[in-house]
Amino acid sequence: MAQEGQGMDKTTLESSIKQASEETIAGILENEAQEIKRLDEITRTEIESFRKQMQTETDAQIQQELSRLENKMILERRKLHLLGVENFINRLIDEVMTGIREHPRYPQFLLAAVVNAVKDIPGRAEVRLAAEDLFREQDIQMACKAAGRHDHPVIKSDPSIRWGGCLVIDEEGGRIFNNTLERIYFRKSGLIRRKVMKILADHSRDGKS
Repeated sequence: MAQEGQGMDKTTLESSIKQASEETIAGILENEAQEIKRLDEITRTEIESFRKQMQTETDAQIQQELSRLENKMILERRKLHLLGVENFINRLIDEVMTGIREHPRYPQFLLAAVVNAVKDIPGRAEVRLAAEDLFREQDIQMACKAAGRHDHPVIKSDPSIRWGGCLVIDEEGGRIFNNTLERIYFRKSGLIRRKVMKILADHSRDGKS
């Protein structure tokens, strides 16, 4: 009878140990799941905050370039008789928009534009850049890898991109993410041209008075 009691005690002890172990493991897994969820939420919040920050800074940069455009037009108004108004506007806008690539924040803008697009592409992605930005290929690949991209997107030069930014193509989904400076300008072109025409009209009246 003593041996039978010892056997039961041993079985009970093993069951208790097994149950305690299972509860401990379950607790660890639950804590890990909660921590992963918390980190995912922090990451999403940081990405959204950075996207809004970049949008605000891009708008501010465009406004700054508009001010620069106004000052430049004041200096060059005497050259208006040598140029048609439309050609004059196009030349200055091209100069200003091309100059954005020299801004210290431009590399960060370009990397963010690429990463924000490729993270939404589950399959093969192709990134197209202005020829002058191809030297940033390694930085782009590293940024994509840091964002969780397992494969390297294909990076190519696109002659249609003159000012900067990028086109990101979802090869399997058939989607195109247009984050070029040309696209940014297109969205603001009406405002920019109205501003330019007002400046021209104001200075034309000043010249006649």
